[in-house]
Amino acid sequence: MYPPVPLTNEDLANRQILKDFDPELLGERIRRARQEQKVTQRALCRNLFTSAYLSSMELGKTRPTLTTLQQIAERVNKPVSYFLRPAAPGIGGLSQGWQQEQGRLLQLRQGLLQVSVALSKADVAETTNLLDQLKPYLSRLPEADQATYHLWQAALYNRQEDSDNAAFELEEAARLLEAAGSTANPDLFSRLDLEVGLASFNRHQYINALTSFRTGLSRTGVVDLTLNRRLQLYVARCYLLLEQPEEAVKSLQDFMVQDQDKQWTEIAENIFNQAQTLDLQQGAFALGRSEQIWVQAADLAQRSEYYLDYTRLLFQARQYDTASKAAQTTYHFVRDGDPCNRLEVLSLLALLSIRQKDAPKAQGWLEQASQSLEGTACTDSYILARYYQASGEIASAGKQTEAAANAYQEALTHLDATGETDEAPGSTREMRGEIYFELGQLLRQLGRFEEALDYIEKAYRLQ
Repeated sequence: MYPPVPLTNEDLANRQILKDFDPELLGERIRRARQEQKVTQRALCRNLFTSAYLSSMELGKTRPTLTTLQQIAERVNKPVSYFLRPAAPGIGGLSQGWQQEQGRLLQLRQGLLQVSVALSKADVAETTNLLDQLKPYLSRLPEADQATYHLWQAALYNRQEDSDNAAFELEEAARLLEAAGSTANPDLFSRLDLEVGLASFNRHQYINALTSFRTGLSRTGVVDLTLNRRLQLYVARCYLLLEQPEEAVKSLQDFMVQDQDKQWTEIAENIFNQAQTLDLQQGAFALGRSEQIWVQAADLAQRSEYYLDYTRLLFQARQYDTASKAAQTTYHFVRDGDPCNRLEVLSLLALLSIRQKDAPKAQGWLEQASQSLEGTACTDSYILARYYQASGEIASAGKQTEAAANAYQEALTHLDATGETDEAPGSTREMRGEIYFELGQLLRQLGRFEEALDYIEKAYRLQ
């Protein structure tokens, strides 16, 4: 009896790939190779296994062992790597079976695009469902596309602030991108930096997060402007949380330059109008432009979110002139969209106007915000607090001291409902500090000195 032949490194690698490889795809390739080489089932099975076993393999019901696959490969004159290779973009003139394989590859890539759209809409249920549908077919995808899957899974975990699971997915994505090398889109490496940064950001490790975000921005060859915008916003966010507002503003200086070919409001109007005319799920396939349309849909959904973030950051950094322009652009994106976003933008516009000493304009924006609040069921405590803060500042500017104090106290009630404490970093803490100080001044005017002193002390503690 001969001793077993030791496995080579290539054999060990192939065994690992085979363990997770899609058996249906493998079966199709075995059948196609046999037919191309004009090898009958009987000839392929002779002295190896039964024809029933071969049929089960070709139908994807049975996964062969590595030894069996090596025997099949030898008889159809193909290397084992032919059967275990990732799918790749097709080349014209190949067999019908190959073209069918490419068709399924395109469908899977379409699924990855749909995941990105669901993520941009913050639809956790849809994102989870789409990822679950794609998971059984991962081995059919090239390494770069597999990396994309793991990046989207990490992005979902980051949205849920589950940094541990996100880190696991990011390790797998990094491994696959390294294996893909130059064949991977440069955007994927920047997206990896973004998600690594977000995992650190969710752990409040702002210096580590800042490093990752800046690395993502520094990569060359990245063409996804939406990705660049998001990285810029998080760089600015980190600087604000690290108490470096000047650096935050500097990092946002070219945020709008990316749209330099058109006026900001024109961009907002055009994209919004375009989205209204597209039947994104049916028209995409009918027009033969599915990828472009899905990308436009994702960009539309993300722009409103990013411009709103941009406005918030400028407001926090007290860049009121620039923030006012950004808020007016943002309003074009959100005016017919999410009612909470619309209420927040209108409240910010009212606040910005009163801080720029334009009381009539501030009152006009506040009236629109009031109408928006009455006509919707927005229950976001942070946004409601912002609305009442704007009401308080405008009433205070109009010497309506009692009304202003009541509005500020209502704002604090909503801030308490967010569950965040005075010590929590970010815009909630900043808003509390502003309201405490203004309310303290108003209560002093009303002769309620003990309460006034308490609020002013709270304000100074936060600052």
